Amino acid sequence: MNEITLTQQPIIEFSSLDRMAQEVDKRLSVYKFNQIVVDEENYKSIKSLRADLNKELKEFEDVRKQIKKSLLEPYEEFEKAYKNKIADKYSNAEQSLKVLIDEVESGLKKVKFDEVLEYFEELKVAKELMFLTFDKTNIKVGLSDTVKALKGDVRNFVESIENDIELIKTQDYQERILVRYQNNLDVRQSIASVLQEVEQEKKLKPVEEVKEIKIDPIIEISEEVEEVITLTFKVSGTKKQLVALREYMKVVGIIYE
Repeated sequence: MNEITLTQQPIIEFSSLDRMAQEVDKRLSVYKFNQIVVDEENYKSIKSLRADLNKELKEFEDVRKQIKKSLLEPYEEFEKAYKNKIADKYSNAEQSLKVLIDEVESGLKKVKFDEVLEYFEELKVAKELMFLTFDKTNIKVGLSDTVKALKGDVRNFVESIENDIELIKTQDYQERILVRYQNNLDVRQSIASVLQEVEQEKKLKPVEEVKEIKIDPIIEISEEVEEVITLTFKVSGTKKQLVALREYMKVVGIIYE
């Protein structure tokens, strides 16, 4: 079937390369580059020498590039024709088959997924774990996976959640930890982060010694029923003074906002 052949091996004549290499060695050896000292007096002549050597190299490079181009041109022409007349046709056929196969495989996986999802939802309701969603299981339904094995994965996942919740119930601040856990499903991180936050809160709000507050009444409290009036005013003072004022108003029954 394959009738593509190379009728003639490419031939590059470079038998004279050794002779040319010797001439280059002889040409360059006279300069003893590892011993050259460049200073203000000779650097211009050194620059001129460098330019001459670059020019000589460019002549060699031009020949090399031309040979390479001559070799590549027929191959590039062949490659273009081969891609258009053969390779692209196989690629298009393969892609068409892939689309058809993917449609069937997607349908098969969806049937499995729907059955496993239904099992997950039933188990979630039975265990009263309504905060769970299937994506949190990280279970991937593959073509080679069996429904039985996938349901086993779901059951193991739900059981691990139940065990985590039982552990949380033994902790202080369990309600706060549970809220955190429902978001990340990482029981150790949830417990540790909540306990750390509580510790920080305690440091920020130290328990102060409760002292008896003595208030000198400035208004005599009357037992007579008086008309209630509303008065708006602004007060200024230290924190302790304002706390004392608030306590006083509580004592005498003043309603404030």
